[in-house]
Amino acid sequence: MDDEIDQLFRQLRQSSVSVIRDEIDSKPSKLRGAIRARLTRFARQGHSDREVRSGAARGLVALFSELREEVKMMLDSRDIDHWYDIHFTMFSAFEREEMPNSVQKEVEDLLADYVKQAVTESGFAAWKAADVLGDEWYTPHTADLLRDSLAKAKYVAGRSAAIHGLAHALNHGTKQLRSASLEALRQSARRDRSAVVRAKAKYVLDSGGCLK
Repeated sequence: MDDEIDQLFRQLRQSSVSVIRDEIDSKPSKLRGAIRARLTRFARQGHSDREVRSGAARGLVALFSELREEVKMMLDSRDIDHWYDIHFTMFSAFEREEMPNSVQKEVEDLLADYVKQAVTESGFAAWKAADVLGDEWYTPHTADLLRDSLAKAKYVAGRSAAIHGLAHALNHGTKQLRSASLEALRQSARRDRSAVVRAKAKYVLDSGGCLK
């Protein structure tokens, strides 16, 4: 049955999470259970096939309400091959309109925690998490989360990602909210312990744009 499920993941690798969710829900009960079990194994072990990885990553997001612990397990992993690619794909799949209202704040906090804890810029995974918070999922709350990440992230990767997210957040919200983000960037440009982070914050302040 694994081969059948892996083929399903290949077919769904570019589908929205709502389409994936509907496709899984349309399957017979035994197959639905096997798909969930396969996703649980994927969260622990990953997969060597790129197309299966992509579909399974999106499948985890599609079933977030049921498999939130598996999602968190995968996002905590740095031991699985191509973990950064999987994480980037998962973040790309988190579209607000595709997620139930009941889990949206949880998703925001999950993305912010990822940025805050990021150790490396591998695969632009942390960059994408911050990008989602600052642009696609922007709210005053996500801007607060990004400012908090910029202040508290231990590593350059997390603070750099937060700067990218805040650069997008400057395009949204009220003047007062934008002022708070600008002040956070000014503080970073002046006082961050990393010259790299200071330079990135200064770039956003001077150019009004974001760093890729």
